[in-house]
Parts: sequence; structure tokens; C-alpha cells
Amino acid sequence: ALDASRVFRYSCPAPKALFSTMDRKPPAIHISAKVVIRTDDEFAFITYPSNYHDLPGGHIEYGETVLSGLRREIMEEFGYELPVEPTLVDIYDHLDESRQKHTLYIGYVVHLPEKPELKYIEYQDGTTLHWLHQDDVVQQKFIPAFTKFIQEAFSI
Repeated sequence: ALDASRVFRYSCPAPKALFSTMDRKPPAIHISAKVVIRTDDEFAFITYPSNYHDLPGGHIEYGETVLSGLRREIMEEFGYELPVEPTLVDIYDHLDESRQKHTLYIGYVVHLPEKPELKYIEYQDGTTLHWLHQDDVVQQKFIPAFTKFIQEAFSI
């Protein structure tokens, strides 16, 4: 039998640095689903008034599946229902320059036989939709994860 009087509990004091950060809430990790809507050689992307380029899709809401969130975002942005099931391409991390926003991007591709009539409708602030040839992606202002993702979406 185990003699309880001989059982010792060992504890190691936590370093002071741990206590100094315990009061602060760490920045959240955002989960976002993005899709390359493509034809044989072009894809759709969004340009905001700040000249920032983005891909269709967005933040996944609490309780949504990734695909239902992606479909909701496409409907909000374009009033468009994806006609086929998106194919998973990869998952990408992006930590912004300020190191305050960490986003996990889940990237999909939808290959369509022809260019659909899409118009950006979510915000009326000058945000526009464009189509770009796949060879021109490296010349645009996408975050590095998106450039890699777009190139991979054309290899599927």
C-alpha cells in the first residue's frame, strides 16, 4: 500500500514573465475561408479603395462550418451561389506587419467553364471586382500567402 505521508507534491514557481502576460488577452486567431473563382486562365479578385487586393470569401462565424461560411460570404459579396463544390487547396497562416492580427486562411478553388457575371455588392465604398490572368498574379499587391495560394489553385 502507498503511504500517503510519503507522497510529495512538487511545484515549480512560474516565471515572472508568465504572470505579466496573464492579465492581457492574447490577440485572437481569425479563421477565414477564401476561394479562387477561376476559369481556365483567369480568376476573380477584389480591390478595395486602399488599393489592397483580396480574394472572395471571409471570416467564418462561430458555429458555421467552413464551407457554409464561405458560401455565405460569396452570397454577401456578389449575390452569387457557387454552382459547384469548392476543392480544398491548402491552409495558410498570415501574421500582419503589426503582429496584432493572426489569420488562418483556408483556401479553396472553384474551376468554372466560363466567367460568371459577378459584381461586388457588399460595400458601396468603391470596392470593385476584377478578373486577372494567372500569369499576372505576382505583379499584384496580394499578401504572400495569397500569391502562393492562387498559383497552387491553377495547378489543380
